[in-house]
Amino acid sequence: MANKLSNIKTLKINHLGRLSHDAAMTQMYEAHEQVLRGRSDGELLVVEHEPVITKGRRLKDHVIAFHEEITKRQVVIRDVDRGGLLTFHGPGQIIVYFVLRVHDYFLGVRELVSFLEEVLITCLKEYGIAAKKHAEFPGVWVGDHKLASIGLRVTAGVTTHGISLNVNNDLSIYKYFEPCGLSGEVMTNMETVLGKPISRDAYETITKQLSSCFIDSLRTRDPELPRSYL
Repeated sequence: MANKLSNIKTLKINHLGRLSHDAAMTQMYEAHEQVLRGRSDGELLVVEHEPVITKGRRLKDHVIAFHEEITKRQVVIRDVDRGGLLTFHGPGQIIVYFVLRVHDYFLGVRELVSFLEEVLITCLKEYGIAAKKHAEFPGVWVGDHKLASIGLRVTAGVTTHGISLNVNNDLSIYKYFEPCGLSGEVMTNMETVLGKPISRDAYETITKQLSSCFIDSLRTRDPELPRSYL
């Protein structure tokens, strides 16, 4: 396999700000097309969504009767082509969509997921949060509570979708559906874990630090080096 470090250096971060899910998906799929056509080496799209519940591929043919509170809160429902079940995205949550050619960086998807978890854990440690992986469920956990979720799709060797990190989002929405097939009570955020408010300025700082951490970590990877799956 040819060394891809020169390509990795051109991987871009695109901070989209706060966008609807539909608008973000348009940009994500445009970035995916650019990588497929060889016009881009990849892109990280960092975004904060308007309230939306997304249904993964496993629920494609399922009709779900959502609690009336979901409608009352004007939460949009969207089918998506990532793996997984139901996930909520909304204000106070950091979303990073990864659009990259897997084998430019990783031996496979399993290693990619492990990498995403490890970067999240390392970044959260800087804020005094001792996060960990879960033996059964992808994502990052603090004790018995889930702090970050991961959902990916790989098409023609190029990824879409990515991670969501709960910072200071409203957790009450999780009472009205089962996120990732789990009880809503399992979800938490950084604000709850730290036991203190996280300001808007602090949210913006965390967003920039997290995206930089992902880019810096990707740039150090050489897929020619032998590695075992973690």
